Amino acid sequence: MKKYLTVIIFSFGLLVMSNQFTFAEDEEAKFQDVMRRLAEQSAASAEKNYKIKLDFTIESLAILERDLLSRMHKENIDTPISDEGLAARSIGLGLYVGEVIRRKIGGTWAQDSVAGEGTFPLTLSDGTQIFPVSWIAKRITEGSDEDIVFKTQTVLALVQGKKEPTTRP
Repeated sequence: MKKYLTVIIFSFGLLVMSNQFTFAEDEEAKFQDVMRRLAEQSAASAEKNYKIKLDFTIESLAILERDLLSRMHKENIDTPISDEGLAARSIGLGLYVGEVIRRKIGGTWAQDSVAGEGTFPLTLSDGTQIFPVSWIAKRITEGSDEDIVFKTQTVLALVQGKKEPTTRP
């Protein structure tokens, strides 16, 4: 677990050496690539450290929810996770969740939003902003009521113009 956190924190630190990103077109492309690579690194770390295969499909979110996030929530109840540990988990796994959604319906990552600095919103093709990093933090701290599969299904349904899901998985 420590190795996973170290890799995510180090990678994230490289991203935020300055307090604000102002991008030219090629810099924006590099930022998008870094976010994608961090999500891939998070998936690789989950497989290495937890033997959980995350393949960037919508179906993999159920595996993430069941096999990792529920476990992290239980661990947090027993021994509260430090703010730094929660941030590292939330960023790594939140980027994974967001990248799954981005690959399905498109979108663009940003570092900051009107919600605050370092919120890492994903702006979808229809202009909707979602906050998968926050989703993960809430899931770890608050439990199954913050199910990421349901949130993802809801976002996909709304963006694709379908009726929103009415039942949680």
